[in-house]
Amino acid sequence: MPTTKNAAVFRMWLKGDFEEVKQKATMILNGVAFTLYADITEHTRVDTGRARAAWMISVYVAGDESPPPGLGKGNYPQPNQELFLGKLAVAPLSAKRIIYNNVSYIVWLELGTSHFAGDHMVQASIQRLISGSA
Repeated sequence: MPTTKNAAVFRMWLKGDFEEVKQKATMILNGVAFTLYADITEHTRVDTGRARAAWMISVYVAGDESPPPGLGKGNYPQPNQELFLGKLAVAPLSAKRIIYNNVSYIVWLELGTSHFAGDHMVQASIQRLISGSA
């Protein structure tokens, strides 16, 4: 017959085990975010290098405002990996990992126009990640 003490011990064990699962899931999610970020960046067309250099990765926790990215060489955003890693270290599993690019023509590079085909670097990177080749 279960006792209150046994039930309390079981709840403590279960909570501890769940915390370990959450930690592992967070590590996996962060790994996926970095893998996708690296693959998208690698497969972005380089003419001037601005579109490739403008890819950013960030962590968003509800109610949190991320600081603006630093400006790098050539006055376009550079990924601030130290800031990202700092936020990542304390980010809960529920936090969103966001990969973005604020170059004005990035949508045209991704999707194309009536004059040239798109590179589909985001779509292709997601497909490579799913297939395990990213």
